[in-house]
Amino acid sequence: MELRQLHYFLTLCEHLHFSRAAEALGISQPTLSQQIKVLEDEIGMPLFDRIGKRTMKTAAGDILEKQGKAIQQAVANVQAELKDLQQEHRGHLRVAVLPSDLDYRLPPILTHFYESFPHVSLAIISSVHIVQRVLANEVDIGVALAGEVCEQLCVEQFYEESYALFVPPTHELASASFVTPTQIATLPMMLYPTGYVGRQLLERWAQAQGIQFTMLLETGTVTSLFELARRGVGVTIQPLRLGTHFQDHLIALPIHPSPTRTLAIYYRKDKYLSQAAQKFIEILLTHFN
Repeated sequence: MELRQLHYFLTLCEHLHFSRAAEALGISQPTLSQQIKVLEDEIGMPLFDRIGKRTMKTAAGDILEKQGKAIQQAVANVQAELKDLQQEHRGHLRVAVLPSDLDYRLPPILTHFYESFPHVSLAIISSVHIVQRVLANEVDIGVALAGEVCEQLCVEQFYEESYALFVPPTHELASASFVTPTQIATLPMMLYPTGYVGRQLLERWAQAQGIQFTMLLETGTVTSLFELARRGVGVTIQPLRLGTHFQDHLIALPIHPSPTRTLAIYYRKDKYLSQAAQKFIEILLTHFN
């Protein structure tokens, strides 16, 4: 079995349609059919059932697909590791992070990273679907909230933090030592939109406390949330440490009991982690801890 044949086979598994798979591969349909036939003859059993216009994998096809993906990833790992060695701290690194609220923490991390890897092309991708993007190999590392468990991923929890209620100095609660869920329920609340991970965490906390937020406004930009709170439009609940960037204009009130979140690093177990990726993780852990 050649790697080229395996690539053809896995592409056909993805499309389950000879014409579309051949188009994706940039070859003719007869060529693809002939290569699959050679592979089936070598294995000694059919890999696909062709029922009318439908193409379906056989049991043998399922087995080869599972093992073939592992082989393909192993080859990619070897190539990546050799390239990593050859390039001497060059290449590309893709990191997915939570939208908005990590923005203020990234500059010192990136500055430190580029002191060690000045020639690495780094892409920071804001996403609410971080685990899915790591699994799909769209990014090398993901930084997200802990909680999602997947046997294909390594998950390193590295930082836990509490949330606080942010109000302007003129707010009636500004001098309080803390606020309760019951008090929060009556306030005009401004949060991330529904579907954002941080919003889901706060909604679960509110449900556990037996309250509902009185929603005033939703926006995906943390800067807007803090600026609107500063102007007295409403209040917002955000990670306490994040508010240090706005401490001259807002009061951070502890919440009892407080929502908390744990940040985690996600990466694939079966994928080679480049020296640049390892260094990025090391710097991230040092920065937060």
